Amino acid sequence: MTISKNSPVKVKAAERRAAALSLRVQGKTLAQIGESLGVSTQRAYQYVKEGLARLDQMTTVDAEALRRLSVEQLEAMLAAHLPKAIAGDVRSGNLAIRAIAERARITGLVKAAQPEVKPESPYAKMTPEELRAEARRLGIYPLRAGSPGDPYAPAPSTNGHTPQPVPQGPISTGRSPFDPRPQERF
Repeated sequence: MTISKNSPVKVKAAERRAAALSLRVQGKTLAQIGESLGVSTQRAYQYVKEGLARLDQMTTVDAEALRRLSVEQLEAMLAAHLPKAIAGDVRSGNLAIRAIAERARITGLVKAAQPEVKPESPYAKMTPEELRAEARRLGIYPLRAGSPGDPYAPAPSTNGHTPQPVPQGPISTGRSPFDPRPQERF
């Protein structure tokens, strides 16, 4: 014999689950819940566990219903604006593009972009001397420290001061490299 969903036994169990959850939310212990409901601590635990499982199930169903409703609203928006967008209405075109992107995100066709986490370079905290030594070790810096052509080598001092290296580069014409006028040749 099967018990119907509306049987007094099922209704009583649902009431106890609700009461157990209510007491748990109030901060009662499982022993206190069991004593209040006239059941053992283990049975109080079962009521709380079953109540939470049903709440979780209802929340999942609610989330799915909300997802379906959102997709239906986006479809209605697309139905109204897509013909206008195809006819050349820029505002409707922008709305249609955003609605299509949102629909794809909601339905899981496109995952939300995750920011790329780049590990910090092990070279970021090295001094210039340490960088040169590492470059030499790797075979990508053939110059010896202080040899001619080493842009980081300190120049010999004549007056007790260490001169700073002069940046090497193209001769400045005083014009922006993005200036569209042709440059004069020397």
